[in-house]
Amino acid sequence: MGDLRLREAIRDWQAAPASRPHADAALSAHERAEIDPPWALLAASSAWAEVFGLVEAWYVDPLREEHGAPWEEIAAQEAALGLRLPERVRQWFALTGRRPGLSEGADEPVALADLEVIEGLLVLSHGHQGIGEWGVPLAEEGEPWIHFRLEELGRDSFLTRLEALDSFYPRLLQYQIASDYTPPRGLKATVQRWAHEQVSRIRPELQRRFERVGGPRMFADCWHLYRGPGILIMDHGEEEHPHGFATSGAAALATLRERLGDQGWLASRYSEREDHPGYGLDAELDWESAAEGVLGDFDAELEEEA
Repeated sequence: MGDLRLREAIRDWQAAPASRPHADAALSAHERAEIDPPWALLAASSAWAEVFGLVEAWYVDPLREEHGAPWEEIAAQEAALGLRLPERVRQWFALTGRRPGLSEGADEPVALADLEVIEGLLVLSHGHQGIGEWGVPLAEEGEPWIHFRLEELGRDSFLTRLEALDSFYPRLLQYQIASDYTPPRGLKATVQRWAHEQVSRIRPELQRRFERVGGPRMFADCWHLYRGPGILIMDHGEEEHPHGFATSGAAALATLRERLGDQGWLASRYSEREDHPGYGLDAELDWESAAEGVLGDFDAELEEEA
């Protein structure tokens, strides 16, 4: 009966490959049977629609089939670890395992070859500057949930349940784009990144005028993500920390300025120089130049300072 339902679900999806309900039904049938789905089915499903939308909106290169790791590679890594990975983790690598750029930047997702189990936690992302680990506890039964472990308190002393695994990867991508730390590679030329030095003043308007989305976050009531048209915002929940803002295009920049005012903004510009990796923040922001995508040559300014 199971094989019959799987065949029927595949047939229905293949007859209407653009139908998301048919794709979702076919993907569920594959998961129940523990059969690896084709890349095209993952790409058509609701489970990965948000990831595809984020990559298309913010990155130069959209996700393509050649970006996925072969199921044989995934199975080999599972054999090395001695376990079967959760379905969403397996599918993430089947979609992105050979895609450069998505496993880079702040709190980047762990690459397939680097997966490891540390003190019972399947680690999916190492926190920025080694602050801790996001992952799935292997001993937990039922639907996998993401947990965070804070390194400085010891591996056994702090483990917080944050959110369902299904939402982890899209939230992590959003955080990477918006974070004021090192940006991921491959963002569109229209993408600009900002910080704000007076967050306590703008937070009420931020919370009122932008949609809040889930983590990942270090503490459940501390780090939050917000979004608007062409806008992602990372609120660290701290007054003294420059908060991360990302915009894509002049219209999004104008929306950010209109909703949150034009004071207190810093432009975040990344340097790839080996002697000065990282980013710098402008003390003053010229909104007209920013709207034209002209923020100056950060590396040239570093040369002058040297």
